[in-house]
Amino acid sequence: GQGAALFGKLIEQKTKGQVKVNVGYSSAFGGLGPLLQSVEMGSVDMMVSSIDQWEFIDPALRILRFAYVFRDYGHYTQYLDSPVFEESLKRLLDRNQRILLPQKNTFWVRGPYRVLVSKRPVFAAEDVKGLRLRLYESETAKKVWGQALGATITVIPWAETYLALRQGMVEAVTSPMDALYDAKFTETCKYVTNVNEFFQTNTIAINEKRWKSFSPAVQKAINEAAAETARKMSEFTNIQVEKEMQKMMDEHGASFIQVSLKSFQEKVKPLVDELENQNTWPKGLFNRIQEIK
Repeated sequence: GQGAALFGKLIEQKTKGQVKVNVGYSSAFGGLGPLLQSVEMGSVDMMVSSIDQWEFIDPALRILRFAYVFRDYGHYTQYLDSPVFEESLKRLLDRNQRILLPQKNTFWVRGPYRVLVSKRPVFAAEDVKGLRLRLYESETAKKVWGQALGATITVIPWAETYLALRQGMVEAVTSPMDALYDAKFTETCKYVTNVNEFFQTNTIAINEKRWKSFSPAVQKAINEAAAETARKMSEFTNIQVEKEMQKMMDEHGASFIQVSLKSFQEKVKPLVDELENQNTWPKGLFNRIQEIK
């Protein structure tokens, strides 16, 4: 919400009030799927979300929700600047969605890493077995956490997860680190393990017809507003996460666990061939990404 509000404010400033932005939340549009459709159809002009959410439109982006595809964050950003990602952008444009972020060397960092929040400590992949885990709707993520790592998966909307943890329906949830404190998950789940199964960046998509209705000067202003939002929100996220970690330790007695990811990577790796053979994402995509240097 904060980033979208900043983006809207910057657009108004940079276009000298020619373009005004009304910010709403995805829940008001019936969740993510309907919202993606609304941007495609033009009933919503723009949306901000993590780029992996567009897997519902382009199957190649499903790989962004697979685990440990990238060697490190540098490899991930190289992919975002690569012809491989450019192909995805073209497919989204075919569905009337122009992606304004990421731009060259400009990324809106989300997270800045992902964690597993649980009622019992997780020190290695073996500890995930049998864990009752809340997950979002994603076949790729279900394969990783359910099939490879052995958790018992329940798909629950994000807004209902806090209650599900309190009532004991589930005992763990994965989350970007920057969403944790506001979600209050550490009130009931005291263990936070840095699993960083995939990297995330927020993206901004705009309906193509709406984009074409703007003059080149307004388009330039919107692109500049997107880049400035990315820089400011990335800085803010890194500072905020440090503060919130301390708050969760002080207020909720949370423990933060750093683990070697080797055991997780080894359990997940055999899934690559299976998922490619099932056309979860285009064949050969995993290797094409590995070849990006």
